[in-house]
Amino acid sequence: MIDTIKLSIYREFNRKIYDTLLHNSFAKTAGFLVNSTTGMMEKTDMFRYKQNVYDTYEMMIINGKINLPSWNYDIFYRCFEDRIDLELSLPKFIYGTNVIQLLNHISKELNPYKMLVLSVKKFFETFFFNHPIDYGGVKLQRWDLCFNQSFTTYDESIKALNYIKLKHQKKTDVKNYEFGYIELSKNNYLKIYHKGEEFKKHDFYKMDKKRVEQIGNIAMSILRYERKITPKSIAYYYNTKVKFASQPLLVDLYLKAKRENRISKQLRSDFENVQQFTLGSPKILGCVKLNEIFFNSIYTNFMMEIKKKFSINGSSIDRLKHEVFRQDNKQNKTMKIRILAMIKTFKSLNRALENKAISPATYYRYVAFMEKNNLSTTNIKLEIFQDFSYQNYFRQLNKNSLIVQNMTKDINF
Repeated sequence: MIDTIKLSIYREFNRKIYDTLLHNSFAKTAGFLVNSTTGMMEKTDMFRYKQNVYDTYEMMIINGKINLPSWNYDIFYRCFEDRIDLELSLPKFIYGTNVIQLLNHISKELNPYKMLVLSVKKFFETFFFNHPIDYGGVKLQRWDLCFNQSFTTYDESIKALNYIKLKHQKKTDVKNYEFGYIELSKNNYLKIYHKGEEFKKHDFYKMDKKRVEQIGNIAMSILRYERKITPKSIAYYYNTKVKFASQPLLVDLYLKAKRENRISKQLRSDFENVQQFTLGSPKILGCVKLNEIFFNSIYTNFMMEIKKKFSINGSSIDRLKHEVFRQDNKQNKTMKIRILAMIKTFKSLNRALENKAISPATYYRYVAFMEKNNLSTTNIKLEIFQDFSYQNYFRQLNKNSLIVQNMTKDINF
């Protein structure tokens, strides 16, 4: 569902919240100033700024944090002249851990937008219960979509991760590590990692001792998929699917111009502009209110993508061998034999490319052929049930006798 979000709370529309966070930042200190009217020294609050110098400008910021004493987690924020940027993990705020997924565990509600709104409202009500909040002055700068894929055992989850790394990992991927795999490009950040290993390293000693064994047992069978979403990374999708959805001819014109590499200045402005989002009727210039259908569709696309790309079903080359040795099927037989030899030798086409046994052009041609014919590009036979729904997740909660409502005392979660 949703994990980390980054909000910008604009001072002009939420002055009380801005002043409260500024006043409680850990950069505040007491000092003395000369009153220019009276000439007297007066004690007042002062702030220690941190200066960040960039190529073309400098930025003055104040750092702060909000304590979550019940969960032993902190929420960090930064004060700027016009706003406060605040970043938090919604599941950690609600449940004390992101091993538990952000959804309604009674009704099994899977509406990401609804859970986002409920969680953000709960956050502001918890820490700013006597301050009015104008959500039109709160910008959503980033949100991380995630899915905790539950397996039956720890060994199954590790085998699944190793298969994914075999198929997709490259030797030059310096960010990958023993229990994780990362895809990183200009507009894409996708991370897959073993939740149990991460839990042992970072969260084990932070959790309530009453819950740590239950949560730890659940985490040890989880493979976690996580994608960072920003307005920039979804600009193309928003502009073609929402902003100009009612003008399909204009969309087709843009796509054709893009294919032919002759996009006009106007089309580029229309379709490549980054749209900013607020959580309420926008008060900030250049923003629109975040649309529920649009937000939920991004999560649906995320789930469809990871299911299509990282499914471990049919990972053996048995079907390919059958195709090669069928006497009545001579179509593309030479290519099939070459592909079969590469996979048998290197375990996967990806490894064959890494060892320079085939060129990049040949690799992409082989992969396209295999995917078109629903044939495996790896030679690892795995008898693992890979659940892309939430059924295994709820089974793991029941198996470990974990009642989520006892952690939240809130029927919405």
